[in-house]
Amino acid sequence: MSDELLDLAIATAGGRELWDTLRGLKADISIGGPIWATKGWPPEKTFDQILTLDTVREHIVFSPFTRPDRRMVFDAFGSQRRMDYVAEVNGSTLVGHYTGRHRSFDGLLVATRRRVFRRNPDNSVNLNLPSITLDIHDVELVHSDDEQVQP
Repeated sequence: MSDELLDLAIATAGGRELWDTLRGLKADISIGGPIWATKGWPPEKTFDQILTLDTVREHIVFSPFTRPDRRMVFDAFGSQRRMDYVAEVNGSTLVGHYTGRHRSFDGLLVATRRRVFRRNPDNSVNLNLPSITLDIHDVELVHSDDEQVQP
């Protein structure tokens, strides 16, 4: 990724000043999609999670629960729109992970709608059948060491 694109992506996601003050964040999310039935979870059900991210230790925790050579796609405004990677959670499947409905949480721009689709070796995907759906409802920014970055 070029420095220019990186600077644009950081600016679009809230700016360097915001990111320099963050210690972590918590996001209230729902995970769903038909792939989870193959893992023994009830089909047609979403699972509410709290995602806790420590920006200092570079550590992410899903509570209660839930993993890379990754390629990312950004639009002309610096917003991330797609990630391509191998999803080990569903049998090392090639996936295209689409992001959208960006929303600001205290200045941090977050893609609140995420859809993961099976990806073909030519990088094409069938956009009619998401394997995993994830909707972010709320994000809480943690700015100081005094605030707990815990699930």
